Amino acid sequence: MLNPSDILAALVSDLQSVPALCPPSTSAKITGTIPGPFTITTGVNDMMLIGIDGSTPQTITLDEGTFTTDQIAGKMNADIGFFDDYMHINAVHVNSDETLQINSPITGYASEVNLVDVANSAYSTLGLTVQDLHGSSHQNVNIVAYSDMNPNYRSLEECINSQIGNVIIVAWVGTDIGYRGSSPRWQHKFKLIFLGPGLNDESPYDPGYLTLLTGLINSVPSGSQRWIERTILSNLDPPDVTEIRPVKGESSTHVEVSFHLLEIFG
Repeated sequence: MLNPSDILAALVSDLQSVPALCPPSTSAKITGTIPGPFTITTGVNDMMLIGIDGSTPQTITLDEGTFTTDQIAGKMNADIGFFDDYMHINAVHVNSDETLQINSPITGYASEVNLVDVANSAYSTLGLTVQDLHGSSHQNVNIVAYSDMNPNYRSLEECINSQIGNVIIVAWVGTDIGYRGSSPRWQHKFKLIFLGPGLNDESPYDPGYLTLLTGLINSVPSGSQRWIERTILSNLDPPDVTEIRPVKGESSTHVEVSFHLLEIFG
């Protein structure tokens, strides 16, 4: 018989490979649409006011003349300043097509590139537009393993009530005998327990959270197989989902997906 703890660890590892559960946060980025060189005229198109990540917008005054994209980027970086004195991280970069790109050095909603409207602006000349752009901040789903041998929780109920945020608990609930055809095999029973702000009394099947749940069960997390068709370990049949139901808990509503994994040999 396979060790249920090994199966539990394999399930957690497999779920952690699902991109939809842990989408990356992004940084704010504004890309110019016009390649250099650029012609700047004092008092006509020589001014910019740029803020990065909530900092006070810095005034940038360009010299008169015709400049390459590298020269414009260098001037902008000199006026904006480094974001890390040791690493010398610049905000303004030059793309391969000689357009400008202004990046925040961080990710999430705090990531910001703010091009403030100003008289005699150089924005249109440089292919930039006035805008205040933020990065995206995704709340990753935490995967928690539970079995009755888990020293962190006295019961599955305690484990459920202890979670905060978007969580999937992978819980081993027992092992008994199942059948592969007419042959008896060890059958390991598990639950995926979905918890999070999307589930509440008014809407136990919140569309956003249900999309995550059904997507995990039915869509393609990685490779070419749906999760319910995936081989978790070589000696196990793919997950056989037996029930999906909402459950009213002590302090919140959650969704439980019950399934079992049947050993292929012996």
